Amino acid sequence: MSAWFRRPPYFGTLLVAAGLACAGCGSSEGGVQLSGAVTYQGQPVTAGEIVFTPKSGDQPSAAGKIEEGRFQCQVPAGPNIVRITAYREVPGKFDTSNPGETNPVIEMYIPPEYNSDSKLEVTVDGSNPTVDFELGSS
Repeated sequence: MSAWFRRPPYFGTLLVAAGLACAGCGSSEGGVQLSGAVTYQGQPVTAGEIVFTPKSGDQPSAAGKIEEGRFQCQVPAGPNIVRITAYREVPGKFDTSNPGETNPVIEMYIPPEYNSDSKLEVTVDGSNPTVDFELGSS
């Protein structure tokens, strides 16, 4: 058997760790189950991601998918910065840079003020398991 087929003895441990890291919304200790709606300019965000980052910096961030304008996620308790991203096809625009392929052009349409430059904050304490985010235009 050639060397590139041999698995290191810790391979199984790496797989388990990778699986836990990718298991979806974080399940940090002391976390709170949170759900809600996400709209942009009055319309549900059909597909995207929401990330909760503890302001204290002493816990990992938690992320969840936004599907049909709704999210559900295990979120760290306490004050969190919230970042929301969403992508959509640009009507009538196509990428033809790969010969023989025509792919729709995709854009991130949620402005930076709600993701990379986010000032959105929420304090999670378990008293209200539902939080809605109504985003406007920039």
